[in-house]
Amino acid sequence: MRRVLFLMLSLIILAGCAMSEDDKLFQKSNKQNTIYISAATSLEYVLPEVITAFEKKYPYITVEATYASSGQLSSKIQQGAPVDLFLSANYEWVDVLNKEGLIIENSLKKFIGNDLVLIANADSQFDLLKLEDLKFIPFDQLVLGDPVNVPAGDYAKEALESVGLWEDLKDKYLFLKDAHQVVDYVESNKAELGIVYASDTHQNEQIRVIKEINKDLHSPIQYYTGITSYSTNHHDAETFINYLQSEQTAKIFESYGFNKLSVEK
Repeated sequence: MRRVLFLMLSLIILAGCAMSEDDKLFQKSNKQNTIYISAATSLEYVLPEVITAFEKKYPYITVEATYASSGQLSSKIQQGAPVDLFLSANYEWVDVLNKEGLIIENSLKKFIGNDLVLIANADSQFDLLKLEDLKFIPFDQLVLGDPVNVPAGDYAKEALESVGLWEDLKDKYLFLKDAHQVVDYVESNKAELGIVYASDTHQNEQIRVIKEINKDLHSPIQYYTGITSYSTNHHDAETFINYLQSEQTAKIFESYGFNKLSVEK
């Protein structure tokens, strides 16, 4: 009888220790943890404020963020970069990683939106009623994020294709590494025109929005999260995702020119 009780006790102890590795990764930690985030360049101005508010609410979690185009960040994750959470400016780059088994599928969640705008230097005289009027405006260069790696550039390409201008203006394009560089070129008059996110123009008095691009001309601009499958800090990354989708955080994003989305948690 004593032996039977011993065996039963041993089985209970083993069952308690048999928590899967994934379960362990999602357990709340009592010690200071760090989340390493790779975020789209267009989040570079707003995310520090979000992180500050998050760390105040969750003092046991530290967040460190790096920024680049979504395509560049996706490539880094494919190479095994130390990243817990990927914040992409579109669904496609997170989905690429998901299909390669590098992102936890149920962590793909949208959290904020944006608009697309045509910009010029603040001192310019450009004006137009609709995007199609670009073909009637005399200019030498239109700068865009590289459509291959930069979602803002891809959305811009979609919009120009929708109005039949993509091929017509092909000799005027200059593709850059991210939307911030596009803004820099227009600010410094290295290029007359550029297409960026509305949030990229927030409180920038050196550039002027000459046309808000119709949402129907391109895919919806939505930002997505993705926890890397090799992260060892899934729980805290998930906590940050939930915070990104909160009403409090949406207000921060909106103050920087982003659009609130109806999100499913």
